[in-house]
Amino acid sequence: MLTLMVETQKPLSALRAMHRVPQVMENVRVVKRVPWAEMPDVQRLIAAAEKRLGSNGRLLVRYSGTEMLARVMIEGEDPGEIGALAREIGSAIGKRAGRAEA
Repeated sequence: MLTLMVETQKPLSALRAMHRVPQVMENVRVVKRVPWAEMPDVQRLIAAAEKRLGSNGRLLVRYSGTEMLARVMIEGEDPGEIGALAREIGSAIGKRAGRAEA
């Protein structure tokens, strides 16, 4: 933390000020873990969502290490928007990775 304070020239009070935003998680049951590089439709949706969120949100898409699930986590200002984006990406993953009911 001290290194961050020195690098940014900001006091601890400024660095600890966090702006909380809603988060949604979409879990998609998959039959196989298709590499992301083999799903250009999913990559396009992820890129479009990241562009839409800009610096006001973040997106993480990954396979679970312990379950046959793909996880889509999105944080952003508008709960309705991030929920819709997560469902859209999750649906595309499910279509390509052999979705079974989650």
